[in-house]
Amino acid sequence: MYLVLDLGNTLSKLALFEQDVCVQKAQYPLGHFMEHALLKWQAQYNITACILSSVIEHEAFLEKWLKQTNFPIYTLSHDTPLPIENLYETPKSLGKDRIANAVGIADKNTDKNRLCIDFGTCIKYDVVSQNAYMGGAISMGYEMRLNALHQFTAKLPLLSEKICEDIQIGTDTESSMYLGSFGGILAEVFALIEQFKAQYSDLEVVITGGSAKYFENSIKKQIFVQFMPDLTLRGLLAILTFNHENK
Repeated sequence: MYLVLDLGNTLSKLALFEQDVCVQKAQYPLGHFMEHALLKWQAQYNITACILSSVIEHEAFLEKWLKQTNFPIYTLSHDTPLPIENLYETPKSLGKDRIANAVGIADKNTDKNRLCIDFGTCIKYDVVSQNAYMGGAISMGYEMRLNALHQFTAKLPLLSEKICEDIQIGTDTESSMYLGSFGGILAEVFALIEQFKAQYSDLEVVITGGSAKYFENSIKKQIFVQFMPDLTLRGLLAILTFNHENK
């Protein structure tokens, strides 16, 4: 049984896998670490290895737990061996979620070209070609754009994420903000897809991330995409499996 821990900027996620089958999964807002679930799973299941991917400071409980486990824990870093080649010029600065997503979309049985679009705190675009990570792009996420409009102006309101595919023109301040943010992201997404397609033929597109649900329908109306909500977790699982079973 493999345990995957993914501590991100917004959410802390954990999952248990029996081979490639997800047996348990949970997530918590930032600052609410999953102490109860972690201890419960450890007592209930025979965990044989764990991978930790973290971009935040570890809470005291986690630091203590990491030192007391009786199974190997692999901490993801730029030095961690990967089942794909990493061609990024600055691997130390490459986000752990981007590494995991790249591994997650790679097909070890083919040389397909694939693009992952991760709608998270930031929107990350990552391309894998012939089982090598090529790079991609990073832009502001949906919530970040709405928050920035409010924080950096005197009068614009604070809006929450929602689906806005029916807004064709902003007829008031709120609809104008939504069209600029929601519609701007869609325009960016389609433009970058075309840019990457010009470089990598027969490019397959995969979307993931907490905000993907707002854009999935709008994107699928124009192109074929695959929605993989657990892509990052499964990419981390693949990295764990590669390291633990080949050491």
